[in-house]
Amino acid sequence: MRRPVVFENEKQQLFGVLHYPPEARKLPAVLLCHGFTGTKVESHRIFVKLAQLLEEFQLVTLRFDFRGSGDSEGDFSQMTLEGEISDARAALDYLQTLPEVDPNRLGILGLSMGGAVAATLSGRDQRISACALWSAVADFSQTFFSQAASQVIEEGKPDLDLGGNVVSREFLLQCQKAKPHLELARRRLPLLIVHGTEDKTVPVFHADLFHRAAESSGSPVELHKISGADHTYARRDWEEKVLAISSSWLAKQLR
Repeated sequence: MRRPVVFENEKQQLFGVLHYPPEARKLPAVLLCHGFTGTKVESHRIFVKLAQLLEEFQLVTLRFDFRGSGDSEGDFSQMTLEGEISDARAALDYLQTLPEVDPNRLGILGLSMGGAVAATLSGRDQRISACALWSAVADFSQTFFSQAASQVIEEGKPDLDLGGNVVSREFLLQCQKAKPHLELARRRLPLLIVHGTEDKTVPVFHADLFHRAAESSGSPVELHKISGADHTYARRDWEEKVLAISSSWLAKQLR
């Protein structure tokens, strides 16, 4: 079953979809965090498919749009990394209020920049019991965003147009310093890392950075590199593998 939901952060509405088994009461829940310029549906509806699978495992799932993305209020040009972390925290707050959800069994999964959000929040928020990362950014200094930050500083620009998506100087400056793999290592918690070996957007070495950081903190960690897969697992066999690995892992950790 599913229903549309609305909650607020900093006086702006965030829109999402809650998936849950019939007559659900006090079940574990998973929060899904989409990537840069993504939405609660994500590429080839992979977040929808994951939520449907998790429902079969008797888990509740909330997929939502960050402020400035998808259906949520806000302007994308005002989006920042810390703002998205704040949105994800507000989503956890909302999940905890629902009768379908056990507030003591919360997991999080993020794709790409949403993975960076999930990793960072997992390191900061004790409520998260398990974290799963898909194609996640581990160190923003080793991405295009760091180069873009240098460009806006050198040219004195207030923002940057990335193919029609305008990003603020503040967003880029935050990215220049952000190291989600080190944030995640602040806590010991179960971690799943999934990454395509042919990811051109966030190269697979980011998965290795997360893996080493998790091991240094003593976290139980699983690393799955999907041979040949791209950034969003945009082929049926890649998608099926990622969905099967992730849904069974989350069910095991949270149930």
